[in-house]
Amino acid sequence: MERPKVFINIPNWNLKDDTIACVESVLAGGYTPQRVTVVDNGSSDGSASAIADRFGKSIDLIANKTNMGFAAGVNVGIRHALAHDADWVLLLNNDIVIAPDMVERLMAVASRRPDIGILGPAIFYYDQPDRVWRLGDRHPRWSPIPLKVSAKALQTGVEVLPVDYVTGCGMLIRRQVFFTVGLFDPGYFMYYEDADFCRRAIRAGFSIVCVPAARMWHKISGSTRGDVSHQRYLRTRYRVRFYRHHCSLLALGYLSLSVLWTMLASALKGDREAVWACAQGFYHGWRYR
Repeated sequence: MERPKVFINIPNWNLKDDTIACVESVLAGGYTPQRVTVVDNGSSDGSASAIADRFGKSIDLIANKTNMGFAAGVNVGIRHALAHDADWVLLLNNDIVIAPDMVERLMAVASRRPDIGILGPAIFYYDQPDRVWRLGDRHPRWSPIPLKVSAKALQTGVEVLPVDYVTGCGMLIRRQVFFTVGLFDPGYFMYYEDADFCRRAIRAGFSIVCVPAARMWHKISGSTRGDVSHQRYLRTRYRVRFYRHHCSLLALGYLSLSVLWTMLASALKGDREAVWACAQGFYHGWRYR
């Protein structure tokens, strides 16, 4: 019996060294059959040529002419994977490094559980390799917002952790999910596109889990380093958009107070750029679908 085919989809924008390290960690793994696709999102740092020179025909390289944003960029790679009969698509941020057995461990669970549509690994800080960054999020009925799964969950020794959300920096997705709920929403340029996708998958009846034994290490927000105000703007804008589309009036009230509190705290520190970034993000998140 043939094993399921996994296509690994890695978007890149002006982080060629991180992307090369990420691809090398994937190629060092033992799962087969798999194929790596790097989608370069209009980089200006020579990423496409550097990646092509390093890996040649051992990976697929797709070069977009412009920066399409995360959701639209990964959709290019997803379409490529589905056109080549991928059974699963693994999305990876380019600023991560995976354990050699990560894909194998994810697929061991995925192959036994046809109800699961999306799986995520345990994600650790790259600079603090024993410290958990993310296991996923759950949304209790009593809470207006999703809550992070505690790192203490690793101590339970369970094989899978049921969750409501996993992050797009490490997300293994069953082929059928795309045909049921569609691709990532390109209306999210960056941030919350993964939350939106998970929400749509759950509504369609798919389960989402974290597999604690599958591990990777994340360098955190590589594509927005050095531009804190723009990062704050993007986070605020697409957080508002996500809450508008998916959450209750209570959650929207919480969101509004949270943004106002952030603006007030920034104003008291004299950080006018942060205040303006939040204000613009909030306005654009409400104004545009």
